[in-house]
Amino acid sequence: MKPLLVTLALLGLSFPAPSQQTNRFLRADRWEMLVGESVHVRFQDLGPGEPRNVPWPGRFDWFFVRAGGGQENLFDPRTSAGKDALELMVDRPGITMIGADCAGRIERVGAAELRLFLRTRIGPKTLAEGWEKALVGDALRVRRIESAKVLVRVLGKEGFLPNSATAQSKTGQAVEIRPLADPASVPVKSDLPLRIYVPNPAKAWTKVIARHIATARTQTFLTDSFGSGFFTITVAGVWAVEAHHARVAPDEAADWEIYSATLTFEVPPGDPRQGGGGK
Repeated sequence: MKPLLVTLALLGLSFPAPSQQTNRFLRADRWEMLVGESVHVRFQDLGPGEPRNVPWPGRFDWFFVRAGGGQENLFDPRTSAGKDALELMVDRPGITMIGADCAGRIERVGAAELRLFLRTRIGPKTLAEGWEKALVGDALRVRRIESAKVLVRVLGKEGFLPNSATAQSKTGQAVEIRPLADPASVPVKSDLPLRIYVPNPAKAWTKVIARHIATARTQTFLTDSFGSGFFTITVAGVWAVEAHHARVAPDEAADWEIYSATLTFEVPPGDPRQGGGGK
């Protein structure tokens, strides 16, 4: 795979409020492009309400771009001071996967806010018995371990986009949402199967939330004990999928640990292999 050309985007910056628990997704500013064009990627908090830009992480454990049977690892991808997006030039047709393991960080979260997060986003069978007893205080230390990826479509000659196994490939991230079909090729009204990889796979009854960004409508399901499940692509457009695993922290540096995986992609209005979709 030829090297990808990486430049820094000069885009705005917004900061999260103090003690606010964030839920970071990797987003693209466009979902379909030609070989040799570029895409800007940034992190957004897709919690309740409108998507909100968040600062580019200061450190990564891993950042990669995978396409066309090859992969390039970007070591310490940084933006200029005050900028929150990275520009990547794509050079292979097909589905391009951009992924990141953010370096672990500590958030200070109030007990009420954390309790709401655990009740609404964590599978009930994955939390240890008596977990609410560990929710005391106004500034609990929560270690966040976050993995994110985004899928974009890169058109080749005459707009042709071949089937791509890249979308279905396992990354080996710390925590991962793996589609078992290419979301860009799944017809509307069909099911998209997923496999979720979290710590403690023997307790992998993971809760998965899929949100259609334009309408804010969500679908929620629990995986089986192998981490497998599905949701229905009810409408075309941008989807954001999230899955989390939580536990009381095993060390003194934090009170809780939350492992979070996110995935964003667009279901085009037409099959891109037949010339559907658009920039």
